[in-house]
Amino acid sequence: MNAAMDPLSPASIPGLLEQLGMSSSSWQYTTAEALAARWFPHTDAAIPLVVDEVRPEQSQPVLAALARAYPAGHGVWTMSHDAASNECQPTRYNLEEVGEAVRVGSSHTLVVPPLAEECSLTQLPNILARLRAPDGCPWDREQTLESLRFQVVSEVHEVIEAIDLQDDENLAEELGDLLLDTFFLINIGYEQGRFHMADVLAEISRKMIRRHPHVFGDSKLEDSDSVLMEWEQIKQAEYRAKGKQRGPLDGIAKGLPALEGARLMQSRTRKAGVDPDTHASNVNASDTPDAELELGQRLWRLVADATEAGINSEDALRRFNTLYRQSVQGSEPLAGLPTDDPQEPANQAA
Repeated sequence: MNAAMDPLSPASIPGLLEQLGMSSSSWQYTTAEALAARWFPHTDAAIPLVVDEVRPEQSQPVLAALARAYPAGHGVWTMSHDAASNECQPTRYNLEEVGEAVRVGSSHTLVVPPLAEECSLTQLPNILARLRAPDGCPWDREQTLESLRFQVVSEVHEVIEAIDLQDDENLAEELGDLLLDTFFLINIGYEQGRFHMADVLAEISRKMIRRHPHVFGDSKLEDSDSVLMEWEQIKQAEYRAKGKQRGPLDGIAKGLPALEGARLMQSRTRKAGVDPDTHASNVNASDTPDAELELGQRLWRLVADATEAGINSEDALRRFNTLYRQSVQGSEPLAGLPTDDPQEPANQAA
């Protein structure tokens, strides 16, 4: 017969980990109550984790939090007290199966073995810091925020392509490449004393909480349209707090693909109560012919016509490009042509 587990003492944890075949040199401890209050564990998945005092009513949020950090097939130990032998009995389950075990009895202790080090969020920054060290990689050491700009753009588009192709394996790889670029930029910013990883994480965390008062505060909203209206009000307040006035086109990056940039500017202008054609017709008011600008105006008009027809022009052209690529790649006369552009910037993740 299994009885409730008493709370563990810190002194007993190293022995427990060694009993289960894990290193006791470092470990993490949390209570089920603390873990259940989070949507994602406040832990490092590459270090053993002990979750104490897991009661049946807490099992669902505890396991939901763990499932966001560990694969479904990851092994988890449950510890329960055997009244007959007066010993702690470990039982191993997969994370996806352990729910039934902890929903019975009074309380359990979960011991979560570590994932491989490369699965930890701390390992990639560690690798990058090593590459940038004085005796690291010459190419990585030469990179700057500016030199990585096109690599970031390239990786974003490779992520988009993987999404469009519904290629999950490739998408996971491309998201890793994009994460690499993000940590790379943060590492360079730290080295130059411009910003720290803590600054980056704090800024985006504060922004997400600030812009979702209907989730983290007392605001009540019923639909996405209401959320968008509230976001615009919050952004206006953020600009005023900085002594600025938010214009209708603020926040649209100039580096966006041109078709998507045009679509967003048309949409924002229209939401501001202004006909986009009013300003578009004034762009090329000069008497001097400008073939490039005239072509730009025609493309602008095509974007507007596509939007009116319910078509995203960027998606439409990307789809055509994909089909064109498939046609060219299947053409034998082109099979032997070079594929590398000598002017294309190097991309170590490609």
